[in-house]
Amino acid sequence: MSGFIAIPPAPSSPAGATVDADGWFPSIDVNKMRASLRLRGDVPHERLVSALQGGILTVLSQTDQWAATWRASGAVVLADVKPDEQIDGQHRLTLIFTRAVQFYAAAELADLARDSSATRDEVDRIDEESLVAADLTTKALQAVRDMLGVTRVAVELI
Repeated sequence: MSGFIAIPPAPSSPAGATVDADGWFPSIDVNKMRASLRLRGDVPHERLVSALQGGILTVLSQTDQWAATWRASGAVVLADVKPDEQIDGQHRLTLIFTRAVQFYAAAELADLARDSSATRDEVDRIDEESLVAADLTTKALQAVRDMLGVTRVAVELI
């Protein structure tokens, strides 16, 4: 045995790769998504871009009335909305939008990762992935609700 172990390179995306939203909401940096969230398995660039597009579509549909109100009041881009609200030198609402998109994209990837072989370990992992996808979707929805300025919990008396 030579001691040589071949490890394939981690999946990556081209430097500077982004997925554009609608121009009012900011673009999402693909490599920052890779770095910030643990993605299971090898996620090719094309699959990650597709998941980010889906995440953007979901967030845009959930925030369309909110964004329209801000556009009507003169906000040219999301960063014009409450521009003084910063976290670590970054616009708060932009951070929230990015989180929401990333969590929705990660949830989609976790949900689609269930095409594994049917070994016992993989069956257990499939069940875990379903829980992970649900948790990520919850986090995404919480981020959208934070952006909209509404509570995270809806309670109705029966």
